[in-house]
Amino acid sequence: MTCSNFFSLSLSFSLLSFLLVVLLLPISPVSTSTTSVAEQAKALLKWKADFIHNQTHSDLLPSWTLTTNASSHSSPCNWFGIVCNQLGSVSHIQLWDVGLQGTLTSLNFTSFPDLVRLVLINFTLFGTIPCQISSLSKLRFLSLFYNQLHGEIPSEISVLTSTRFLSVGANHLSGSIPLGIAKLRHLTLLDLADNNLSGSIPTSLGDLCNLTNLHLFSNALSGPIPLEIGNLKNLTELFMYDNSLTGSIPSTLGNLTKLTWLYLYSNKLSGPIPLEIGNLKNLTELSMQDNSLIGSIPSTLGNLTKLTSLYLYSNKFSGPIPLEIGNLKNLTELFMYDNSLTGSIPSTFGNLTNLTIIKLFYNQFFGSIPQEIGNLKNLSSLQIAWNNFSGNLPQQLCDGGSLVNFTANDNSFTGPIPKGLRNCTSLFRVRLENNQLDGNISKAFGVYPYLNYVDLSNNKLYGKISPNWGQCPNLTSLRMSRNEITGWIPLELGNSSQLQRLDLSSNHLIGEIPKELGKMKALSSLNLSHNHLSGRLPLEIGNLSNLDDLDLSANDLTGSIPEQLGDCFKMTYLDLGKNRFNGSIPEQMGDLNSLQRLMDLSHNQLNGEIPSEIGQLQVLENLNISHNMLSGSIPSSLEKMLSLTSIDVSYNGLEGPIPKNKAFKDAPKEAFTHNKALCGNAKVVLLLPISPVSTSTTSAAKQAKALLKWKAGFIHNQTHSDLLPCWTLTTNVSSHSYPCNWFGIVCNQLGSVSHIQLRDVGLQGTLTSFNFTSFPDLVHIVLVNFTLFGTIPCQISSLSKLRFLSLFYNQLHGEIPSEISVLTSLRFLSLGANHHNGSIPFGIAKLRHLTLLDLADNNLSGSIPTSLGDLCNLTNLHLFSNALSGPIPLEIGNLKNLTELSVFNNSLTGSIPSTLGNLIKLTLLHLYSNKLSGPIPLEIGNLKKLTELSVQRNSLTGSIPSTLGNLTKLTVLLLYSNKLSGSIPLEIGNLTNLTKLSMNNNFLTGSIPSTFWNLTNLTKLSLFYNQFSGSIPQEIENLKNLSSLQIAWNNFSGNLPQQLCDGGSLVNFSANGNSFTGPIPKGLRNCTSLFKIRLENNQLDGNISEAFDVYPYLNYMDLSNNKLYGEISPNWGQCPNLTSLQMSMNEITGCIPLELGNSSQLQRLDLSSNHLIGQIPNEVGKMKALSSLNLSHNHLSGRLPLEIGNLPNLEDLDLSANDLTGSIPEQLGDCIKMIYLDLGKNRLNGSIPEEMGDLNSLQGLMDLSHNQLNGEIPSEIGQLQVLEDLNISHNMLSGSIPSSLEKMLSLTSIDVSYNGLEGPIPKSKAFEDAPKEAFTHNKALCGNAKGLPSCNSSMIEMRNTGKKHTFVIYILVPTFCAIVLLSIVTGIALIFHKKAKKIEMRQTERIVQGNLFAICNYDGRIVHENIIEATKNFDEKHCIGKGGLLITG
Repeated sequence: MTCSNFFSLSLSFSLLSFLLVVLLLPISPVSTSTTSVAEQAKALLKWKADFIHNQTHSDLLPSWTLTTNASSHSSPCNWFGIVCNQLGSVSHIQLWDVGLQGTLTSLNFTSFPDLVRLVLINFTLFGTIPCQISSLSKLRFLSLFYNQLHGEIPSEISVLTSTRFLSVGANHLSGSIPLGIAKLRHLTLLDLADNNLSGSIPTSLGDLCNLTNLHLFSNALSGPIPLEIGNLKNLTELFMYDNSLTGSIPSTLGNLTKLTWLYLYSNKLSGPIPLEIGNLKNLTELSMQDNSLIGSIPSTLGNLTKLTSLYLYSNKFSGPIPLEIGNLKNLTELFMYDNSLTGSIPSTFGNLTNLTIIKLFYNQFFGSIPQEIGNLKNLSSLQIAWNNFSGNLPQQLCDGGSLVNFTANDNSFTGPIPKGLRNCTSLFRVRLENNQLDGNISKAFGVYPYLNYVDLSNNKLYGKISPNWGQCPNLTSLRMSRNEITGWIPLELGNSSQLQRLDLSSNHLIGEIPKELGKMKALSSLNLSHNHLSGRLPLEIGNLSNLDDLDLSANDLTGSIPEQLGDCFKMTYLDLGKNRFNGSIPEQMGDLNSLQRLMDLSHNQLNGEIPSEIGQLQVLENLNISHNMLSGSIPSSLEKMLSLTSIDVSYNGLEGPIPKNKAFKDAPKEAFTHNKALCGNAKVVLLLPISPVSTSTTSAAKQAKALLKWKAGFIHNQTHSDLLPCWTLTTNVSSHSYPCNWFGIVCNQLGSVSHIQLRDVGLQGTLTSFNFTSFPDLVHIVLVNFTLFGTIPCQISSLSKLRFLSLFYNQLHGEIPSEISVLTSLRFLSLGANHHNGSIPFGIAKLRHLTLLDLADNNLSGSIPTSLGDLCNLTNLHLFSNALSGPIPLEIGNLKNLTELSVFNNSLTGSIPSTLGNLIKLTLLHLYSNKLSGPIPLEIGNLKKLTELSVQRNSLTGSIPSTLGNLTKLTVLLLYSNKLSGSIPLEIGNLTNLTKLSMNNNFLTGSIPSTFWNLTNLTKLSLFYNQFSGSIPQEIENLKNLSSLQIAWNNFSGNLPQQLCDGGSLVNFSANGNSFTGPIPKGLRNCTSLFKIRLENNQLDGNISEAFDVYPYLNYMDLSNNKLYGEISPNWGQCPNLTSLQMSMNEITGCIPLELGNSSQLQRLDLSSNHLIGQIPNEVGKMKALSSLNLSHNHLSGRLPLEIGNLPNLEDLDLSANDLTGSIPEQLGDCIKMIYLDLGKNRLNGSIPEEMGDLNSLQGLMDLSHNQLNGEIPSEIGQLQVLEDLNISHNMLSGSIPSSLEKMLSLTSIDVSYNGLEGPIPKSKAFEDAPKEAFTHNKALCGNAKGLPSCNSSMIEMRNTGKKHTFVIYILVPTFCAIVLLSIVTGIALIFHKKAKKIEMRQTERIVQGNLFAICNYDGRIVHENIIEATKNFDEKHCIGKGGLLITG
């Protein structure tokens, strides 16, 4: 017999034998009824029909359709996002980021009795969670994360007792946490975060003993943290931050020894940190900041050696830092600022070599900085300001070249600038002001490409200003005042195009002011006062269109005041006093109509008359033109200057009547003295010079003592008292005996205290001990960032002359006293950034002179008083970041002088009043993050001076009004996250000054208007999550300044513009979730500014081999689900900051580049569903940051690299559906963070390594199915106690299933079919509830499960009998079949014999390719599937006979 004949006969005989054995199996698979499948399909289609009622997005689920023929798409099991169980019933619904919008109302939950997973993430679900969800009795995984659901969490959710994972975070749910949640005893994750939940945390949550993750952050929860939380001993993450929790931290939290993250920050917790927190030795992040915790930092924190982040800032901790903190060698971030900590920095800090950020500012530390700080080479931020440190700064700072932020201001440091800073090119911010540093700064600093802020003020530095400062392209602030600096101002400073603040005052500078300073177009503040500058004021000063403050006083400047100064129309403060200017006052000074705080031209040699145009300065408060040679009368136009509070025209040659307004009438006589012949209705107007009248020594002494008594109450241990060294009372009558010469104190002409101005001075205290009655002439109180605590005393009402009150950015609490309404002279009231509560006092409406009212960033509640509409002088109204409710009063529209209206981040309801259209001076309108509804009023289009309009994050409806096109000065337009519909008006193209336009998350339709491309100043355009259609106009290439273009999740089509990023500025580009075609834009190849690109879920094609280059900043790239082809470029390995690279579901070929292994920051790599070949490179093992690796559904071959075990952060590994061979490396067991593992559908062989049992984080899946694994199942698999899905089917495993698998209580799905397993199955719910298909085709399994015999004594006997029967069947049945079917066999043999050579060639090829019928690769399981089809599911008519073989399946 020839080889081919033998092969043919053997093959036929073997197939026939296999067929007969299978036909004799007693159990046939049972299919799900067509009716059930049809019912589920119809239920899903009914639900889909309600997605976005106009169904614009319905094509995002094209596979969701029901055809009449019995195709694969007729069954929902083949639909996108749907998974079915072995019986064909829907078990998983998983849809996220698919750009759909809808509700759960029309989802018929009763149609899905087998549903175990419901995942609808970022689905834009609105409405409530229906109580019918309780019918999903088998549900184990429920995630409705990041939607817009509202209402209460239904109590019926407690019925879902099988649930392991419950996430409804990032919605708008309200009410309390249902007590019944405690019944969900199998829960491992509970996420209720980022909602509006209120009430206390139920103590019964302590019964959820399987919980590993508890997320309750960002709600309005109150009350204490229950002691019972300490019972959750499996907890790894506890997030309760950003609530209103009170009481102490329970010591029982020390029982949570598995905890890795503990976030309790931004609550109202008090008391000490429990010592037991030191038991949490697995903790990596501890965040307790922004509470009211007291006591010392426990030394037990030194036990937390895995800690990477420790945040204790903004509490009331005291005492020293424990030495044991030096044990935390993995620490990268240490924040302890804003406490009352004392002592020195421990030398053990030098052990913390991984530290990148240290923040210790606002404490009471003292002593020198240990030199060991120089060991911290990775330090990027060192902030030690506002302490009592002394000695030299460490000279080798920034030795590692990483320092970005360095703040050491307001200490007592001496010595030179650290040498290490000269070449520290990474620097962004340096603050060294208010120390006693000395040394020559001429060469202390180099050139810094990123430097933004430098302050060296108030030290003893000398030398010259380096021209290098002009080569720092990003410098915005340079301050060197109050030093001993000499020389000229370098011309090169004029190159600082970004510089906004330049302060070189109080030095010894000489020479002229360089005209090059006129090139600094961004400059808003210029202070060169108190130097020895000479020469004329450059005309180029007039080019500084953004100049706000100009102080050139106390120099030796000459010549006339240039009329070009009148072009600085934003100027609010001008001081040219104490120079030698001559000539007349230019009439153009009247154009400075923003001048508010001061215009000082005193102590010069100005002559001529006062120009009448000065009367146009109607917001000016202080005018000083004294000590000149002015003549003539004071123009009557000055009567219009109603904001004036202080004037001085003394020591001139003026004559005639004074203006008839309050400022002149109330001025002291000293304001008029030494003039020619002034007269009028004032206190005294003298024709002859008199000697100045001094305030009585008694009055000055009284005020000095009152200030000293107040000072004595600052930080009761007086550690910081030396920050005000000049506040002292001596026995001799020296200048320092009187408060007028003290720091932060200003007196009026009579020597009475008129101003108290202290900001950023590192003091702490209250207003309780301040004797307000001692200061009857006080007009200004400025205590900003003073760390004031306590309440505002009602005695403040005694300050009847007070015009300016700023207590901004302190820690004041309690209600705003109603007595504040008595301060009717107030122009400026700022109580923002405190902790005030209660309502806005109605009496504030009595403060009719107010120009600024700032109550923002407090805890104020109630409605906005309608009476605020009476404050007709108001220019700035700031009520943002409170808990205000109710509508915006119509009366706000009466505030016709308003320039800024900010009421964002409250709970305001109702519509936007059309009366806001009356506020025609408005420049900023911020209404965002409220609950406003209704349309945008057409009248908003009247606000033609508006530069910023922000109404995002509300529930606004209707179309975008075309009248917005009138707002031609608008730079920022934010309309996102509303319910706006219709198309974008063409008129938006008129907004040519627009830099930011965000309309995302609405229901907008139509195409992008062609007029958009007039918006050449746009830097950010966000249109994602809408229903736009059509192509992107090529004119988008005109937008050269565009840094962010986000047009994802729309219905755009056509090619992407090819010259995108032509301006070289593009940073973020997302166009995913559309129907774009064509190639990747060519402009992206050289766009080195890119940070994030998302082009997934389109129909892009083209060769990507050379479409991308090297990107130094690129962080995220997703090209998935397109039609791209070509090979993966090795350039991706040269992108140093790349964290995510996703190219799945394309037509990409070739090998995986070895260079990818250089991507040290890469966290996610997904190349699945392509046509990649070759081996997985060993270099993949170098990507230590990798957490997700998906190479599935390719043609990869070879062995799985051992180096995979080097990936300690790997969580998801999917290598399924490839052609991988060899054994599973035991090193895979080192990936201890793994939660998902799929190696199925390969040709892996050998046994399952026992080290797989070390993967005790495995939760989602462990799939080793469809391989060639053999041997027994290792008992160590039973250690995977949080695993939910286990599939080891379709292998050659033998022996019994280990009883250790009974411990796997989290299992929800198992499949051990198609192996050679025998004996009893584990006694656990997952095995006992599994369908019979999960056990079929094994050797002799038994147990308490569907389709399996019980494991009793008769079964054992039957099993023995079964062995004999099996032997008989294997001997007799093939012989019988050979005789009965001899003619058929002979026929087959003859056919094969005639075509022997041809068959041999075919069979050889098939053997190489792993053909189904190849002898060496014979796989009876696959043949079995063909036989099932041929016998029509083992129909009775195909059965030859029945035997007693005991093989279950």
